[in-house]
Amino acid sequence: MVCWNGFFGLIMRKYRLLVSVLLVVSLCACGGYRKGFFSAPYVGDPPTSKPTARTKTETRQMQVVDLGDIRIRVDLYNAVATSNEVWVGIGIPMVPVSVDKNEARKPSTKKIERCITVDFSPKSRDITIKPGLALLLVNKEYRKVKSVKTFRKIDEAKRRWEFVDESAESLNVKQEKRLYFRLCFLTEPFTPDDEIELELNNTVPEIDIPVIRFQKRKYIHPYS
Repeated sequence: MVCWNGFFGLIMRKYRLLVSVLLVVSLCACGGYRKGFFSAPYVGDPPTSKPTARTKTETRQMQVVDLGDIRIRVDLYNAVATSNEVWVGIGIPMVPVSVDKNEARKPSTKKIERCITVDFSPKSRDITIKPGLALLLVNKEYRKVKSVKTFRKIDEAKRRWEFVDESAESLNVKQEKRLYFRLCFLTEPFTPDDEIELELNNTVPEIDIPVIRFQKRKYIHPYS
């Protein structure tokens, strides 16, 4: 009888310990860092400085090309995550409990419809945009636009915005306004290590836009 009481007592102590651990973990501050690489646009000579984007806001800022008459932000949606560091702790300092390192996989060579977003913001004049004339160069091979979507408000009451199919060949954008496009190309997947160029010179007839090239940049995004 004593043995059985001791056995059940041991089991209860283990359960109490488990419950205590779960309670502590539930009260802990959790967070971490996602690390990887993305493509940052530039014109002219490649930038010699390659700062790390330490927030999502900094990443978006590095995706902007300012040409004076027009501001263009390009997101190729080709970021590659290399690690995800999870931290759990109470107060300061926090204690790392796991580090999951995932090496970037070699992309498939199969061509798929891949979309990028281009945000046009004219600063000195009204412009006309012909999004279907954009050209994407991936590893020295040109890709024409297959489809175009425009970011529009589809529900005035709920202030709901979505990318919708765009049938117009050209659209007017007022000075100091912004217009987002999602340009889709039939192309093989590409990463920040690939040679990528975007030609928009025929897209905006009023402004001479040089070839936009892309440079591999590192990002470290905290999360909680």
